[in-house]
Amino acid sequence: MIVKRLRQEKHWSQDQLSTLSGLSLRTIQRIESGSKASLESMKSLAAVFEVDISTLEREIMVIDKDSSRWKKNPLWLRALFWGSNRVWLSRRKDALMFELFILLVAVLMSTAGLLQPDESKKFPLVFCGLIAAFSAYIWAVLVRLSDRYSIWQTGT
Repeated sequence: MIVKRLRQEKHWSQDQLSTLSGLSLRTIQRIESGSKASLESMKSLAAVFEVDISTLEREIMVIDKDSSRWKKNPLWLRALFWGSNRVWLSRRKDALMFELFILLVAVLMSTAGLLQPDESKKFPLVFCGLIAAFSAYIWAVLVRLSDRYSIWQTGT
């Protein structure tokens, strides 16, 4: 959760955050593990971090390539995501949108090929649609593998 990231950026322990916010250590642990926080707890944390409550509630999954967890991932997985934070695909949401885009292209091309009255143009369109569908499948596997290896981190 973003609370953990903000705490780590300030180099605070959970105990220090607990003291500064007036919340119990157990409450901090629950919030950082993804449990819902009460409005009062969110207000306390927002005040300590000097951010809006909406900032604390926002969850964006990103690849944190500076983390030790990222560096422990297999080389082949890290190679697949080379340049993703700088060029594109820094958020999981972007990866899912790209997956949907490829799938949409596959459906449109296949449908256009099947509806094409000219037999000479039918096969290339259907073939391209199948290639796009296979690409969408490969991309879906890649995104799910990245979930399995926990490369998506929470943050802004």
